[in-house]
Amino acid sequence: MIWGMSRIGSVNPLVVACLGQLVEQSHDCIWPEITGYRGTGGAVRREGAVKSVPSDVLEKLSSVEISSVQQAANLQVFGLRWSAGNGLDYTTLDEALRDKVLDVTEINEGGQVPAIKVANSSERMVFLMAGEMLVGCKQDRVLNSSMMVPSKSEMAIPVTCVEVGRWGYQSRKFRSGQTSSHGYLRMIL
Repeated sequence: MIWGMSRIGSVNPLVVACLGQLVEQSHDCIWPEITGYRGTGGAVRREGAVKSVPSDVLEKLSSVEISSVQQAANLQVFGLRWSAGNGLDYTTLDEALRDKVLDVTEINEGGQVPAIKVANSSERMVFLMAGEMLVGCKQDRVLNSSMMVPSKSEMAIPVTCVEVGRWGYQSRKFRSGQTSSHGYLRMIL
């Protein structure tokens, strides 16, 4: 989902009307070039800076759905949704753990603080996002970097300790901590 923002009172009605037409009817309209701010205010359209939209762009925009309008004071945010098409076929860490196709364990029986092992038994890649927390085994850890684990593979992944004082098995496999930490927090750990 992509979020669009506009300042209420300085919304360019041509943009809103044009996007509405594109989404509902997929026919030619014009798209204003936004040049910046004037005074305190909002986006303005420079005369002569309006162009026709190419037909392939119109076709892609015809499937855009406007949703989730949120408003706070003079700010309005709305969601834009569309089909991703034929992207990568992958699953997330939480989904793979839930489906029992990913085992996350200590790298060996003795364990190592900066590395753990993942074993993906599924036909799909698994996306691991930097900052995701894993709890269990000898010590809770957080993933240092984002990566894709190939299907039917095992690999060591870099992690950081987030639990001081414990170095003993709580469980034989890690489970999701259902949370992730921001990059700055991981940097200071």
